[in-house]
Amino acid sequence: MRCLSGALVALALFGCSDGEPTASPPDEPRCPIDSSNPRFVQIEAADNELVVARRSDGTLWCWGFDDMGVCGGGSFPWAQPSDVDCVSDFWVDGFAVAQHPDGSLTVWGGSTNFVYGENPAVEPLKLPAKPIEVKPAGVNLVVLDETGTSWFRGNIGFTWKNGDGLDSREQLSQLPFAPGARQLGRGCMPCVIYDDGHAECLGSQINGQFGLEGVDAARDPVALPIEGSVRALISTGSTCAVTEPNGDVLCAGNNSFGQLGVPWSYEPQPFFSRVEGIPPADIVKFGAETFNACALTEGELWCWGENSFEAIAPTNDYNLAPTLVEPFADVVDFALASSFLCVLREDGSMWCRGAFARGDCSHDFDWTEVSFDECWTI
Repeated sequence: MRCLSGALVALALFGCSDGEPTASPPDEPRCPIDSSNPRFVQIEAADNELVVARRSDGTLWCWGFDDMGVCGGGSFPWAQPSDVDCVSDFWVDGFAVAQHPDGSLTVWGGSTNFVYGENPAVEPLKLPAKPIEVKPAGVNLVVLDETGTSWFRGNIGFTWKNGDGLDSREQLSQLPFAPGARQLGRGCMPCVIYDDGHAECLGSQINGQFGLEGVDAARDPVALPIEGSVRALISTGSTCAVTEPNGDVLCAGNNSFGQLGVPWSYEPQPFFSRVEGIPPADIVKFGAETFNACALTEGELWCWGENSFEAIAPTNDYNLAPTLVEPFADVVDFALASSFLCVLREDGSMWCRGAFARGDCSHDFDWTEVSFDECWTI
């Protein structure tokens, strides 16, 4: 177990003593995270059937259908991952990574590129320097340390055509990005953002998601042709970036469901264009299956792309232009899939709309507050 109190401090006795034993100091809290009023503080969609949430007491909770061992090795109600507690941040994408207050990391779950044996298991991660950011990147793990150096574990394919790539399945290896990165991008393509605001990525570019026409793979890091300083970035089959100082959202790549914020097309868009009709944004995320996207801006959530089960908006439109998600104006985080949307509000409550293929945490077209008594795994 993590976050156990340290050894008792020996107290020296000065002057006269009556021989009575000195009282030991009280034990430190097992988990130095706010547990006075447990509430949700972070949510992520693991896929179209599973959501994982972190509470203010450092515990992880999940609901839906778990076939990747993200909930600790199987499908069971309201499970905490085994031996993973006192979590100060977490990430999930095919597998899960938790960061603890002491900076240590634990990784577990269903990625086949990690060698766990026959079943998914929990594994502490050893790092050469203190991590400042960690992201599951598809079937890979990407780590940024305090020196600005990026590392990976897994198998990063440069192109699905030829099957070549970077392979490091049993240990952390350094990525060929220059030192000095300040932030990682989200998504399955390894990307970093530097202090000067430019962003670089590597890997498959078969959908033009790096904004470079005629290039199907980047074997070495390439700079994204984005005007302005990049604040946040997510890259999968499509890439979207939030730029400073105006908070514009720029997207490129696969647009088969309108996930670039423009009318859908079967032809990828190998250049970055601004998503029109939304206020300045802080972060952007794609849905679990990358068929849609949402951007968060000052408590409001704007989404576009696939609208299955009316998850984004109660309309019959299949592919939506950027649309304000109503009625909430105090959203601090969200989890998006192709068939459901969950929002985390300032008071720590979580509300979901849409449908899971299994489970009953949201009810079709109506917003429903997540309740521990009503939701379950199957």
